[in-house]
Amino acid sequence: MQRPGSTGPSPNPTPETVLITGGAGFIGSHLADELLARGHRVRALDSLLPQVHGAAKRPDDLAVEVELQVGDVRDADALRRALEGVDSVVHLAARVGVGQSMYEIAEYTAVNSLGMKTGYDSKQVVQLDFQFPKNTRYTAARRVALINELHMRMAALPTVTKVASGRPPGSGGFRTAAIPIGERGGTATGAQSILHYTYVQAGYFETLGIPLFLGRGFERQTQNGQTVILSESAAKQIFRDENPLGRRIRLGVTDERTGRSNELIADGSSYQVVGLARDTRGLEFGAWRFSC
Repeated sequence: MQRPGSTGPSPNPTPETVLITGGAGFIGSHLADELLARGHRVRALDSLLPQVHGAAKRPDDLAVEVELQVGDVRDADALRRALEGVDSVVHLAARVGVGQSMYEIAEYTAVNSLGMKTGYDSKQVVQLDFQFPKNTRYTAARRVALINELHMRMAALPTVTKVASGRPPGSGGFRTAAIPIGERGGTATGAQSILHYTYVQAGYFETLGIPLFLGRGFERQTQNGQTVILSESAAKQIFRDENPLGRRIRLGVTDERTGRSNELIADGSSYQVVGLARDTRGLEFGAWRFSC
C-alpha cells in the first residue's frame, strides 16, 4: 500500500526491523508506509484507544505488511515482546486531546512523559537520608562501619531485594566540567561539557534497575576509584560518535559543592570510562563515580 505523494520504493541494502510505538496513529502509519517503501520490516505497538480508533481492531490506514501488536507502552511485558528482534525504535506513542490533558493529568503524564522508561521506578525504591553528628566520636572509619551495618540489616528485611548507596535519579546532583583526553594522553581540543555527577557504590545500577548497555558496572575492588560511568547523553556530548569505552576524561572539582558554571573548569583528575548507562527520564546525572 502506498499513499499519494510518497517518494516511492527505494530498497535499503541492509533492511532493519523497526518498532514504531503509537504506530497505528496518523503519523505512525505514514512513517510505516515510508519505511516499508524503503525495504524495512515494520512492527507497530499501539493501544488502539477507542477515542482515536473507534472499535476497529486494526485501522484501515495501517498497511497490511505492518505487524501490529496491541498493547500499552507502560506495560513492561508488552514492551518487552514488542522489542524482540528489533533493530531500531521510533517512539511516537502519546495521549492526544489538549482539553482532556487539563484534568486527566496523571494519565497524560504517565503515557506522554513516563511511557518509555528504562527500568528505574521510584515507586519500587525506598530512599533513606541520614547524617552523622559532627563530633570526634564519628570518625571516617566508624561512619563506614555504621553504613555497612545498616546495609546488612536492610538487606536482611524480607521485602528488600537489593541495597546500594548513591543519589537516586531525579534527586539533583552537583555539577562539574568534563573534557576528553586524547588517545596519546593529551587533552583533546574542543569545548568542555558541564555534567551532573554523583558518587555511587558497586551494585547501584542493578539495584535501581538502570541498564548498562555497554561496558560494566563498578567493581568493589576498583583501583583508586579512578573510573566513571557515563549516561548515553553525556557520552555523546563528550565523545560525539566515537566509542567512549576505555577512553579517559578529565573532570573538574568533584567535592560535592555547588559551583557556578563559569567557575567549572576540567583541570582535575582523569578517569577511565568503563560503562554506559541508558538515559532515564528524570535523571539529571551525566556521570557516576565509584565510591568505596
